[in-house]
Amino acid sequence: MNICIIGAGYVGLTTAAVLAELGHDVHCIDHDERKIRLLNNGEIPFYEPGLEELIAKHHHDLTFSGRWDDIKRAAVVVICVGTPPRPDGSTDLRYIEAVLNRLATMIESYKTIVTKSTVPPGTNEWMRAELIRKGVKPQLFRIVSNPEFCAKGRLSTICFIQTKLSSDSNRMMTNRLPSCRRCMPASMPLTSQRASPARN
Repeated sequence: MNICIIGAGYVGLTTAAVLAELGHDVHCIDHDERKIRLLNNGEIPFYEPGLEELIAKHHHDLTFSGRWDDIKRAAVVVICVGTPPRPDGSTDLRYIEAVLNRLATMIESYKTIVTKSTVPPGTNEWMRAELIRKGVKPQLFRIVSNPEFCAKGRLSTICFIQTKLSSDSNRMMTNRLPSCRRCMPASMPLTSQRASPARN
């Protein structure tokens, strides 16, 4: 399956490497040109045990660039951008909004959009409304949450055994994502996004 990861930070890069290990073709997009150069030279911008070896192993199936056009051929788009807290404690969604602006111009065939960024309950509904407002046909996408439970030094292991996946509808998971369930080898109970807030 073709998968695009948006954001080559700690979570995005590890997720990309694990998905490549599980047999998917993965393209990782990041606006940081220096980071992309490092990754294309086989250098990792941070330390995570086993990650450099995993990326080197899958250099044919895991690519890095700042090109958004690769989204057009992806079946799944995974959003791994920052969601820093504002001074008042609320979540700053400006980076997710920037991603939505780009996605709205790229969605030409059906996409499953996965949010791994830490977001408050209701964000998926807001994202869906924003994409529709920007002109994307609602039948061309679904949004699900796969929140990351980070632990530095063990993140690649956690990605393999992670067991929580919440979606905006169970019907979507059974009808639209039969192959995506293979992204994570463990059993994944399904709940609604409203009932299961994302958290780290």
